[in-house]
Amino acid sequence: MFKQEFEDVYQVLAAIKRVYKELLPILLQNIESYLVIEIIAKRISKEHPKMPLFTIHDSLVTTVGNEHILQRIMTEELTRYVGHAPHLKTEYWEPEKLGQHLDKLKGKLSA
Repeated sequence: MFKQEFEDVYQVLAAIKRVYKELLPILLQNIESYLVIEIIAKRISKEHPKMPLFTIHDSLVTTVGNEHILQRIMTEELTRYVGHAPHLKTEYWEPEKLGQHLDKLKGKLSA
């Protein structure tokens, strides 16, 4: 289905995988890291320098009350660079469920 919908992109990805199959995930991780840290986090730091902002794996974390700023800027930048609006998920960490949150993060890191 992906090949039918995005023939040109599929051809590029297939060519990369033929030459060096481990390269594609590395490239995608580098692109993701660049967008999250160099583009999104830097923009937030410039526009809202007092806003708490942390990176965890493939996520950005802030405090309650700032989530709308984070989501707006992420949506704007990802749409600009990727060409499509992302489907973002807001997750609230509750102190009494901190152990569950940490276990979930450990699972993501080991995946």
